[in-house]
Amino acid sequence: MPSDAGADQDMLIFPDFQAEKAGVYKCDGSNDDVVSVSIDMYPTYPKIHDNVVLKCIVENDEAASITWEKMDDHLPATASIMGNTLVLYGITPEDEGIYRCSAMSKSGEVKNDIEVHVAHEIRRTVLRHA
Repeated sequence: MPSDAGADQDMLIFPDFQAEKAGVYKCDGSNDDVVSVSIDMYPTYPKIHDNVVLKCIVENDEAASITWEKMDDHLPATASIMGNTLVLYGITPEDEGIYRCSAMSKSGEVKNDIEVHVAHEIRRTVLRHA
């Protein structure tokens, strides 16, 4: 780069451009602001008929737009999305599966998955001999 050239944010500035300064200039950039997505689930081990809360937590990008989906299926009819939170009301075994939180922003798209399992009741029958 010519000694009198300078940079101002995303622009290369030549105060006195002359033909001998013509050429190919390459701009390399980097960004240390990494956007990450994590999912918190409560309760951690849900039982049948529990309400399950999945919260999508986006770090380093508060302006991200959040979407939820259930992989290989539709979100349950009893699901409700409020901001970055997905609530599964009265969970059943049919609600088990992988849920995905996607965060879209000017930085790009970041996704994270969580697998939801439902603890099934074990019924035991006791037979008494007379």
